[in-house]
Amino acid sequence: MTKTIVIAPVRKSLVIEASQAHAFDVFTAGLDRWWPKEHHIGEAPVVKAMIEPWKGGR
Repeated sequence: MTKTIVIAPVRKSLVIEASQAHAFDVFTAGLDRWWPKEHHIGEAPVVKAMIEPWKGGR
């Protein structure tokens, strides 16, 4: 018999003293400063991590 172990998700909250728009801009525009370059799904090494700021962006 196989048992399945269910692990509770890890959740973290952080309250920032900034407007929602400013916090979002710092988080997304500065992605390359904090995202580990070894964490990616492509075959080639990551040169720059970014979020394309338009509908359908990656």
